[in-house]
Amino acid sequence: MKPSRSLLLLLTLLPFLAHGLSAGISDVAGGNHHTYWIEDGIVYSTGQDLHKATGPSSYVGGKLGRPIDDKVLPGKDPDSLLARADYNPSPRPVRGLDGQTVVKVASGQNDGAALTAGGLLFMWGPNDHGQLGLGDTKQRREAVRVPLPDGVRVRDVAIGNAHTLVLSEDGRVYGMGLNRNGVLGLGLREQIAVPTLIPGFEGKQVVAIAAAQNSHSLFLTASGDLYGCGRNAAHALADVAEKGVRVLRVVRIPAAEP
Repeated sequence: MKPSRSLLLLLTLLPFLAHGLSAGISDVAGGNHHTYWIEDGIVYSTGQDLHKATGPSSYVGGKLGRPIDDKVLPGKDPDSLLARADYNPSPRPVRGLDGQTVVKVASGQNDGAALTAGGLLFMWGPNDHGQLGLGDTKQRREAVRVPLPDGVRVRDVAIGNAHTLVLSEDGRVYGMGLNRNGVLGLGLREQIAVPTLIPGFEGKQVVAIAAAQNSHSLFLTASGDLYGCGRNAAHALADVAEKGVRVLRVVRIPAAEP
C-alpha cells in the first residue's frame, strides 16, 4: 500500500521533533540578529547584543540579557567592546530569571520578554523609548520584572520596534513605549514609559495581540472582531482611514467581504 502524503511528512519531521523533545526546548523567539529559546525551563540567548554604538568603547544594548562573550568575528579587534557585542555565538542563560518558571519568550527588534507560569512579565533590552515599562529609558542588561497593577496576570506579550503590548488573563491590554504613530491607542502620540491601559475594549475581551514594527498594533476579541490603531501606512489598517493617516485610538477593522 502506498503511504499517504501525511505519513511521509510525519516521517520526514520525526528526527526534528525527537531532537526538540530530547533537548527540552519549549519555546523560541527571534529579533534583530538575536535568538531566545526556553530549554528545560531556562531562557537562553545568542547572537548580536549591539543596538546602537555611542562611542568606540560603549553602546546601547542589552538585548541578550546577559554578559557578552569574549569573541569577535574574524578580522575584528578582539579588544573592541563593540566588536565583542556584535558576535555572541555561545548560548547562555538570560540573567534575572532565577527561580522563575518561564513558559513563553518574546522578542521585538531589540528587546526581549519572558512570561512566567504565574503570569509575571520580565523584560530586558535597550529600552530607549520606555518600551520595557519601567518608568525610564535606561537599558537593562538582565531581565527585570515589569510592574503592572495589582492582581494583573499576563497571558501574552507582543513587542514591536520600540513599543510593547501586554495582554492580561482577563482580556485587557496595556501598552508602553514609542507612540509617535499612535500605536498605543491612547489618543495621543507621546512616549509612554509605564504600562498603560488601552481604552476602547469596554465590554469586550481581547484574546490575541500583535505589534507591528513601528506603524500599528492589532487586537483580536473573543467575538472574532479585529481592532487596530496606529499609522495606516499602505492601508495596513484596511479602509478605516485614508492611507498614511494616524489612527490614535483603537477602531474596528471591517471583515473582508466574500
